[in-house]
Amino acid sequence: MKWTQIWLPLMAVMVLMFAGCSSSTNSVIIPNPDEARDTSYLPDEYCGEATIVPLIAGQNITVGEVIVTNDEEFIYVEFVTWDPWVLIETHVAVSDTLDGIPQTKKGSPKIGHFDYTIDSFIELSQWPDATELYIAAHAVVHMLGENGEVLQEETAWAKGEGFDKSWAMYFLYTIQECTPAVDDWVVLPDFPVEMIVNPGYWATFDTELMNIPYGEYTVEDWWYGGWCIQEDVPMEYGTTLWTYLYSSLAADLPPEASGYDWEMINYVINHTPMAATPEDIQEAIWYFTENKTEYPTDPEALWMVLAAEENGEGYSPVEGGTVAVICYVGPEVQLSIIQVDNS
Repeated sequence: MKWTQIWLPLMAVMVLMFAGCSSSTNSVIIPNPDEARDTSYLPDEYCGEATIVPLIAGQNITVGEVIVTNDEEFIYVEFVTWDPWVLIETHVAVSDTLDGIPQTKKGSPKIGHFDYTIDSFIELSQWPDATELYIAAHAVVHMLGENGEVLQEETAWAKGEGFDKSWAMYFLYTIQECTPAVDDWVVLPDFPVEMIVNPGYWATFDTELMNIPYGEYTVEDWWYGGWCIQEDVPMEYGTTLWTYLYSSLAADLPPEASGYDWEMINYVINHTPMAATPEDIQEAIWYFTENKTEYPTDPEALWMVLAAEENGEGYSPVEGGTVAVICYVGPEVQLSIIQVDNS
């Protein structure tokens, strides 16, 4: 299916004292009907989940969709039309109340008073995360023939709830919270490496990595303190295992390593009291990896768990700390981690 798209970044009315002023002095651009619209104003990444609603023309024809996202600064509204339909005009109104969308006394939207078009922007600073916004997205669309001639012209609305006195519609969008980017300073091989695991003295495991090209990666041929992730899965001691290594700071982890609260685990291994034994640290790690509902009874393990619950959300190891590097051998072998210094 062929489609054309246009991104609509929106910018907020700056402050209340200028609320009567338009946020954009640009006139509406009406292109030639056969002009392709393939320019994107969106960043490559956005926060949270996108909201996608059908674009309905003539009350009952689905001609495309409207996609709304946000990053840390702006809301973005994308109009997508499907062949043979093309966009001619777009108008968008955004408010944190339904009454904030321009309407006549009879409750019909006043499209000419919609603040935002293709060339407008709206900042998010006036609203906190998770604010629910009312969005009315209107368009004029043309259906084109094989030679680019206009066969049909329609008004279109993003599908949602109807206004009181017309078929015009609005929909709801919740501002998505942006998780701060984590500085993943760990550089790891993208191929399996050799590993030998033995019982540890300062940690649960004494983990040796071998045959890693020197100077190319954050890890090297060395012995690292290691910990169990799964409480009831065995670990094979004293033999060479082949393991894939993953940084627990990575934004996207494979299924074998996802689903664990790595922020809490990193907090625990970076905040161990002097009196804590390896058993205490392991118990604190298992509390989070096994989703336990009862706190550890040992005072040091309990202290680490409570400290992580209070301070661990969003935690990332600082310079001079350590990061958990995940060691994945296979589904029948313990998923473990090693502590790698950030220094």
